[in-house]
Amino acid sequence: MAAIDILDSKILTLNKDVNISGNVVDSGTAGAKILSNNNIINFNGSSTQTIGSLIGDVSNRVSQISSSNNNVVTLSQNVFVDNIVFSNTSSGAEILIGSGDELDVTGDITASSAVNSAITGSAGTLDLAGTSTQTITAALGTSGTKLNNLNINNDNVVINNGVTSYVNNLNLTSGAIILNSGSNYEYLCINY
Repeated sequence: MAAIDILDSKILTLNKDVNISGNVVDSGTAGAKILSNNNIINFNGSSTQTIGSLIGDVSNRVSQISSSNNNVVTLSQNVFVDNIVFSNTSSGAEILIGSGDELDVTGDITASSAVNSAITGSAGTLDLAGTSTQTITAALGTSGTKLNNLNINNDNVVINNGVTSYVNNLNLTSGAIILNSGSNYEYLCINY
């Protein structure tokens, strides 16, 4: 799909995996939503993409968001997903969480190349609240664009990215973080 325009707070329910190479726009009143029947959404554009609709909700998560785009994919609404996969092997793939928006992940965040894959958002929030071990192999923030909030409500989060993560606020509601060899963390504030 080149681009998607969802009108007037409508809901688009996916019944199969989909590749999106363009933007997703909510051209009506706010509230357009993409739901899924356990499917994968792959952002595969060749330039910056902006996703302007809600994706999933707490009770109906998208199974996986994948990015093979070597540019920035901006999530300008809340997203609820089980897993995130960066499938690019070169260049700077980035998922940027928009201002005031949340990316809620209950599974893993994996990257073919952590050096070339990051979740950022200088005013966004990444929530990790899985019920089993969550492994992160992508970068969390970059030296140029830090991740504003990292909220962890899981007893076992393993950061195994081999790079430095840049986060402004680390909020531990419950749980622990394990930094494997080569993984570093730079932060401004830790709240627990």
